[in-house]
Amino acid sequence: MLNIHISNSLEHLSDKFSESIKSRRDPFKKELIITQTTGMKRWLSINVVKNNSILANFDFLKPNQFFDKYLFSHFRNSYEYNYFNQNDLTWILYDILGSKIVLEDKKFSLITNYINSDEIKRFRISKIIADLFDQYSIYREDYISLWNRGYLHDSNNVNEVWQSLLYNMVKEKIALYSSEKESIDRVNLKEILLEKLKSRNSNLVEDVRSIERVSFFGIAILTGFHFKILEIVSKFIDVDFYIVSPFNNSFENFSIVSSFVDSYSTIIKDLFYILKSGKNSHFHNEFISDVRKNTLLDSIKYSISNNTEKIENIGLDDSIRVSSCYTPFREIEVLYDNLMDILEDRSVEPSDIIVMTPNINEYVSYIDVIFKSSDDENYIPYSIADRDLISEDSPINVVSKILNLSKGNYEAEELLSILESEFVKRRFGIVDMEIIRSIIKSASIKWGLDIDSTVKFGSYDNRFNSWEHGLKRIVLGYAISGEPLMEDGVYPIDSVEGNDSLEGLKIYGFIESIKWVDSFRSRKLSLKEWGSFLKEIFDRFIALDYSQIDMKEEFDSIINLYNSDTIKVSYKVMRESFTNSSYHSDKGLGFLSGGITFCSLLPMRSVPHKVVAIIGLNEHSFPGANDTIGFDLMIREKRVGDRDIKNSNKYLFFEALLSAKNYFYLSFQGKSPKTNKQKNGSKVIYDFIDFLGEKLSEDSENIWNSIVKEYPLHGYSRNYRISENNLHTYIKRYSAKTVNSVEREVELIENLIDESKEFSGKSTLFSFCSFFMSPVKYFYNNILGIYLNDEERMIEGCEKFEIDDSLSKWSIGSSILNGETVENIVSLGVKKYGNIPLGNLSEVSIRKVEEKYDSIVKSKLILTNNKEGEFLDVEYRGIEGRIYSIFGKEHSVFFPSSNFYKYLIFTFVEHLFLNIYGDYTTNFNSRDENLDKDSQIVLGPVDSLKSKSILDRLISIFKVGSLFPLNILPETGYNYYRKLRFPKRIKNGEIASSDQNPYGSAKKNWIKESEFNPYILNEYGDSFFDENSNLGNNFKYLSEMIFKDLVVMTIDK
Repeated sequence: MLNIHISNSLEHLSDKFSESIKSRRDPFKKELIITQTTGMKRWLSINVVKNNSILANFDFLKPNQFFDKYLFSHFRNSYEYNYFNQNDLTWILYDILGSKIVLEDKKFSLITNYINSDEIKRFRISKIIADLFDQYSIYREDYISLWNRGYLHDSNNVNEVWQSLLYNMVKEKIALYSSEKESIDRVNLKEILLEKLKSRNSNLVEDVRSIERVSFFGIAILTGFHFKILEIVSKFIDVDFYIVSPFNNSFENFSIVSSFVDSYSTIIKDLFYILKSGKNSHFHNEFISDVRKNTLLDSIKYSISNNTEKIENIGLDDSIRVSSCYTPFREIEVLYDNLMDILEDRSVEPSDIIVMTPNINEYVSYIDVIFKSSDDENYIPYSIADRDLISEDSPINVVSKILNLSKGNYEAEELLSILESEFVKRRFGIVDMEIIRSIIKSASIKWGLDIDSTVKFGSYDNRFNSWEHGLKRIVLGYAISGEPLMEDGVYPIDSVEGNDSLEGLKIYGFIESIKWVDSFRSRKLSLKEWGSFLKEIFDRFIALDYSQIDMKEEFDSIINLYNSDTIKVSYKVMRESFTNSSYHSDKGLGFLSGGITFCSLLPMRSVPHKVVAIIGLNEHSFPGANDTIGFDLMIREKRVGDRDIKNSNKYLFFEALLSAKNYFYLSFQGKSPKTNKQKNGSKVIYDFIDFLGEKLSEDSENIWNSIVKEYPLHGYSRNYRISENNLHTYIKRYSAKTVNSVEREVELIENLIDESKEFSGKSTLFSFCSFFMSPVKYFYNNILGIYLNDEERMIEGCEKFEIDDSLSKWSIGSSILNGETVENIVSLGVKKYGNIPLGNLSEVSIRKVEEKYDSIVKSKLILTNNKEGEFLDVEYRGIEGRIYSIFGKEHSVFFPSSNFYKYLIFTFVEHLFLNIYGDYTTNFNSRDENLDKDSQIVLGPVDSLKSKSILDRLISIFKVGSLFPLNILPETGYNYYRKLRFPKRIKNGEIASSDQNPYGSAKKNWIKESEFNPYILNEYGDSFFDENSNLGNNFKYLSEMIFKDLVVMTIDK
């Protein structure tokens, strides 16, 4: 018998299912349960055990697994059906499309003209056609049946002509592999199966009857192909369906009043159409009358179930929440805050929450950062399911990156991105990647595996930037240091010592393995040989810990797809097949495993939860569009039940809405972080808002303004401190203590500075001094781990053609100040540091810089008497470091930079540390090559107690600057305070016009100083702050706290 149980409650269906299995006729017979997702299987298992206390002798399967294992498997010994899968079909088609018979037949000109001898295009079109043939066998079995008998559905359709020919060529090819010398496709197999069942073939019917019952639970999609088989099977055993429907009927004589509901329920309507086509179908209505209408969400669901036009106007509430954010990172922060707020409702537990998204991989790293970093009090347990194995940090992703390395290039940054994987670091014993980066920079490695390839693709001097040359320098640096060695002048790197140098030696094994992979690029191997090659890459580059063994199984399952001895392909085609395929874990790990579940938006994934959230509902990510292929025969004649990605996704959204018990949460990226312009969300959001307006008899714009909450770019935004914005955060670094406790930002910073007086934490002196050069940059780099300027951390992948970056200018200027000759700087710059142009350009570039430093070089000779200075190790309140260039009680520094005020504040902080240990004078010397100007300032001794007092204040500011960025810049802050307290006066005693408006001058300075500062521009835009705003008051206060003592010391200098 074929029983179809329909209810608007999945929980009620699970109760009915639990009751049905209690009355099993034969407990020793196996019962089959078919679910569409692993998540549904887990949810149902939990509920059945809760109801019956036991769940034994059941086999959970997915629909295709049931048909293959219990029905089609009876014919596996006789027919080679297993070749009719998409993977094998793709390779068989690839082989056929390269054959002479296809290339010379004009019927295939559409395909051969596209391929045009390009093997990558041949693989891609083979994959597309394989997918179409697979769909035809399910959705157009009548076409395949005709093709099998030598007929066409439409002989005038040229696309059907060549596809039918190609399909039969595939069958002929498969017959060659078959022991029976024939090939049976899915349609043939169905025909044979139905014939055997109808004739009551003893073996097959006996095996079917050995099953107690087959129950399809929570299935939303079913094809006519499969349903016809189930109709026959139901004559021998019970076949039960448990279907969730939002409606109190099965669409008989039923008109849906809402266009939204009508449009978003197409999939379930198609399912009922197919189920009703059966002659043996018995429907059981299990509809539950839901009378709860306490919230807006309750009322909406009630209206859908009962097909009402309007709902009682109970008003808007927080049961439905929509968040507009700037970035994926902010989406997760805002989600966290909303979930913490919801969890204040003690009836909701973390396990009652499910968060779905169209693209889980976009959010994985952000979820881990936000949810793992929360403090114990605000920690929410969570798990992540459905990670796409080729998109995350997984062995498959690592192998994919290795295969995609560009031949002959091998840029340093490209290889480092592979080495940064936890699996690769573990294989080669890498502990600290920052040390590795530092060593590679010191070795001047930029690109090219060996010297020959860099010379071939570049110039002779490019050999100094190759991995081969750089590795020689690293090995020599471990052994010795000093002068150039060997005839070609190989300099050992000398920037690392001890254990750090051992870390650098580990790169050698990694590069040797990369060379091994490179040696296969020109080969053409069988698929099975490429499978062995991929396995070897895994063994050479990947090391797993005990908790990751399942990743090896997943990788091996992919290797098993390369199973042909006869089909040979190039490295390029193998790489294309591996790297451009989607690999998903099917283990269901992380779904309903305790805590919040983060997962993909999949059919029947929306099992009932008190809180259902969907994030990432952006314009082009959801619901998507149906990819149409011009020669797809199905698009000419649409049929009920055809695969429809757009309608399927719309139903997923509808399903999620219905499964939410207490809260329904949506979020999207509604503004550009760069331009601040509005961005559209997914169409489903706008349709849903219109639907709410329709039900509430309200204008959609009013509903939007009331329900959609726009969040600022950052969690530390001052908007959180404006009570009417109704914004709140639970994230520790933006917590109530740091964000919401006071109204004005100045008071906030004053309080925090006061609280930080007892701060004693580890920091280097260099890091502490650097903070005051650019507090916003420090926050981005050291707290958020964000680098807005690639040259700060990334390694260049090409040679220089001019000395164009500030770091190189500073380095070369320092060499000139240290008395190096031009010839020596050129040699060092090319062979050792890699920071100057190659060839004839090198000396010309250095000469230009040398001319600008003549005067300051003479000053240095006078101040230092051409002697090497000493150093002093200093420490105060956990900040420690070494200060160089000390001559007795004088500290002399020389900076070849136009950033005068940056290095002045840096030097001033060092000066305070020195004066804790005695009365020191500091000579500050700077060369501004842009203005062709030398500057000299003398900082006099400071009493030890006063030095500590000033440092106490600066350390407190440093601590605050680790919580959120401080809006201060050295030149602007220094000059604002100087003009405010010590304005220049003209002869009659009046204040000079340039100093009459300190804040106005600060505005001009700020705009100039921040023009090329990506951190300031990203944080505050290209304008200054209103004088009496929170940020304006903040700037004035910080200017005083940081620069007042420096201004006093330098005002007459």
